[in-house]
Amino acid sequence: YEKQFYNALGEHSNFCITTTAWQDSSTSFCQQIIKTFYELFPQSQFDLNVAFTFEAVLIAADAYRRAKSFEPEALREALSKTHITERVVYGGPIEFDAQGQAKNIQSVALQNIQGKPKIVLPKILSETHLTFPFPTWKSA
Repeated sequence: YEKQFYNALGEHSNFCITTTAWQDSSTSFCQQIIKTFYELFPQSQFDLNVAFTFEAVLIAADAYRRAKSFEPEALREALSKTHITERVVYGGPIEFDAQGQAKNIQSVALQNIQGKPKIVLPKILSETHLTFPFPTWKSA
């Protein structure tokens, strides 16, 4: 799904399938984040790296707001109680388990279509139909 993959493989990147966490562009919150991103970075691609980076900053700001401190113990306590329901990545609320691992992240299936990752599963988020079997490549 990364732009470098498309740039390197060109048309041969078409129809490859990836399962991964991904942004939930069906929500107005995510749509606004994507819109703002492209206004600021029109030549870039909004993908999982950007979505997770945005959520990381959101989590840090939320923890600081609740901890009202930069002290490690106060921030750790605030992070352990994180519960953010409006998010960019597909899944349930942003929360962490006792070991600090993120909970509620769900995967989607992406298929490369004409140089862009498109959600094909789950159907509630699908942007296009799954192409399978893949069409054969034409030799040059």
